[in-house]
Amino acid sequence: LEADVISKLIYGVNQSSHIIDELNAAIIPQSNYVMEGENYTADVMLIATSSSAVPLITMNGSSLDNMENGVGKITFKANGIGEKTVKGTIEVADPKTGKPTLYPYEHTYQVFRPAATVSADAMKIVYVGLDNPMSISVPGFSAADIRVTASSGASMSGGNGHYTIKPDGNSKTISISVSAKGRHMGTTVYKVREIPEPRAQLGGLRNDGRAKSIGPIKAQDRILANLGEGFAYDLPVTVTRYTIILESRREMVRRQVTGNLIPTDIRQKIKTLQSGDRIFIEEVKARNAEYGITKSGSPATYVVK
Repeated sequence: LEADVISKLIYGVNQSSHIIDELNAAIIPQSNYVMEGENYTADVMLIATSSSAVPLITMNGSSLDNMENGVGKITFKANGIGEKTVKGTIEVADPKTGKPTLYPYEHTYQVFRPAATVSADAMKIVYVGLDNPMSISVPGFSAADIRVTASSGASMSGGNGHYTIKPDGNSKTISISVSAKGRHMGTTVYKVREIPEPRAQLGGLRNDGRAKSIGPIKAQDRILANLGEGFAYDLPVTVTRYTIILESRREMVRRQVTGNLIPTDIRQKIKTLQSGDRIFIEEVKARNAEYGITKSGSPATYVVK
């Protein structure tokens, strides 16, 4: 009788709880994305499970269908840059009452965009007076989490991953510092350079030192200037003043001109030039309207073929 009573009591105890018949080790990291220099944090524990319990698992409000030996398998495409959270509940029936019991869970992870960083160290240059564009991002952080600052000698504007830096010319180098959520991510140093001087040319004829036929020379009606094909920015300039010199066997003519057009009488004299005669364009001033920058231009020489 005593043995029967004890067995009945033991059965009642087991009936009101899940029978734990499996033990497993588990590690739960605080984050799956760890920055260099920071601590990796995780909880390591022994998990006791019941093979008889059939859980119902939800994730972000939806039922989880992928189950394996009572373990839910979560797979979904990560979208959006920055810190994300996955959460849900595990529901099991009480073995005695049959009523559901809910156990909530939550996990935080980081989403970042994979990117290859290629940098030409010798070409880290910004130009005085220009709005030099920059795209800045930090893997694992959204654009709203990033803060960009420039050292003295330059102003910084913009946001959402796209910035402009404008050096004032008082420093030979500028340091760009990037932080995300208050943590320093790095500093990059840029050389500060002046905008190159404009290169003058006779209309559409390249200033390359080669002799030109008189036909194309006569067709030009103005003096143009550019900052050279090697300049990184599309920064058009207009000639505002120049001196033109015609050197021929018969005479030498020198004229200072305001604007970029070639005066009519000078064009008539150009038409009379012969092989070996020269045209000099000197004392050039060119202006960019967008920034209001005026610079002296390099001279140009043309020889009639």
